[in-house]
Amino acid sequence: MLEEPTLIVFPLLAVVGLVVTIIAAGFTVAAIVAVGGPEWLIVVPALVLLYLGTFVTVYFNVALVCSVLRSLEGEDVTVSMGIAMADKRMRAIAGWSVFAATVYLIIRILDALADRYLPGAGSLVTQVFDLVWGLVTFFVIPVIATESLGPVETLKRSAKVFKQRWAEQVTGDFAIGILTFLFLLPAIALAMMGADAYSIVPAVGITLIIAGILLGVAVLLISSAVTKVFAVALFKYATDGGAQGPYSEEDLRSAFVPKKRRRGIFGSGRI
Repeated sequence: MLEEPTLIVFPLLAVVGLVVTIIAAGFTVAAIVAVGGPEWLIVVPALVLLYLGTFVTVYFNVALVCSVLRSLEGEDVTVSMGIAMADKRMRAIAGWSVFAATVYLIIRILDALADRYLPGAGSLVTQVFDLVWGLVTFFVIPVIATESLGPVETLKRSAKVFKQRWAEQVTGDFAIGILTFLFLLPAIALAMMGADAYSIVPAVGITLIIAGILLGVAVLLISSAVTKVFAVALFKYATDGGAQGPYSEEDLRSAFVPKKRRRGIFGSGRI
C-alpha cells in the first residue's frame, strides 16, 4: 500500500459518496416531516439511500479492483482510468447493487421479525446468515471487474470460488481483520486521551480526538483496499491457476504475503 498510495482514493471516494448520500436523504426526510407529509413517504428516500449507498460502494470497489488487476499485469494505471473501467461495467454494478440492497433489506426485516417472535434465537439465525452472505460474496467485486455478469450469475460465481478457496479466504480475511484491529488501537487510545484531556485543556482534547478519528479513518481505508487486493490475488489464483504479482502459490495457499517482495504489492509502483 505504501508504494501505491493513490489506490486509497477509491475507498475514500466511496466514503465521501456515502456521506453525501446520507446528508441528501436526511434533508429529504426533514423536508417531508416539515411539511407534515405521511410517515410512509419517508420510506421512499430510505430505499433510495439504501440503493445509492450500495451502488457507490460497489462502484468504487470495482474501480479499485480494475486498477489493481491492471497494475498486477505490469500496466500503468491512474484513478481516472479505474473510474473509466468501472463505467464500462455500469450495468453489472447497477444490477448487483439492486440485488445486494434487496437482500440486505430482507435480512433486516427478518431480523426485526425474529427479535419480535423469537427473542435471542431469531437474531442468532440472522447473524449466521449475515456471516454466510459475507463469505459467499467475498469475490463478487473481482467477478464484476473481470466477467461483468448479472447479479445471480455473479453470486454463483463468487460462491463457486469460495468453495474452492474457502480456507485461504477465511484465513486471510481473519488476518487482515486482526491487523486492522491492532492498528486501530492507537486511534482509540488518542480519542480516549482526548476525551480525558477535554475537561482540563479543551483545545488539546479536541486535537487528540480529531487525530484519533483521522487515524482510525486512515486505517479503515487502508484495510478496505488491502482486503480487495487480497481478494483479487486469491480470485486470480483460483480461476487462472497461477500466482499474481509478488504472490507465490505458497503465499496464496497460506494467505500470507511474502516476506521478501520482488516488486511493490501493486506491481510496477507507478500510478
